[in-house]
Amino acid sequence: SVALPEPRAAETRHRSLAAAIEWTYGLLTPSQQRLFCRLAIFPTTFTMEAAEAVGSTDAPESATFWDDLGTLVDRAVVQIRADRGRRSRYAILGSQRAYGLTLLRREGGEDDAIRRLAAHTAAWVEDAAGRLTGERQQEELDRLEVDLATIHFVLSWAAAHAEVAVGLRLSGLMWRFWTTRGTL
Repeated sequence: SVALPEPRAAETRHRSLAAAIEWTYGLLTPSQQRLFCRLAIFPTTFTMEAAEAVGSTDAPESATFWDDLGTLVDRAVVQIRADRGRRSRYAILGSQRAYGLTLLRREGGEDDAIRRLAAHTAAWVEDAAGRLTGERQQEELDRLEVDLATIHFVLSWAAAHAEVAVGLRLSGLMWRFWTTRGTL
């Protein structure tokens, strides 16, 4: 028989995790906090270019984007991982992501972050789609595969928010991937 933790122990552990995330968040500067919340929109790992597209703003402090991203990595708020092609990707752990999303929604920044993510995703998928029949086909298929969760996230958002143009554009660009990989 396996001993299960007491309900109060689990509650204490969850409160401790939330307290640790809040404490770490409190150590960040306001621009780092905004960047963290904007990056929490990603459902899975993301590239440096995607981070810049979603996280960089038109505000004067946007010039510090790279410094802020470096600080988030240094403080383990954002991790660096390698994808199948050995390119660097970034990730935010689930509990930290949930915290950042909650704050992003509370501050009213979720819509802008998703729109930026949708625009960036459609642009790079369009770029990749142009190489799905050439000598770099396998590389591009693999690249799309790595970001499939983000593509599905954007498509789901487009469908839920009547963003027909975004959904149609992205779906139209993905058809060759889906038919080649047999996922349609």
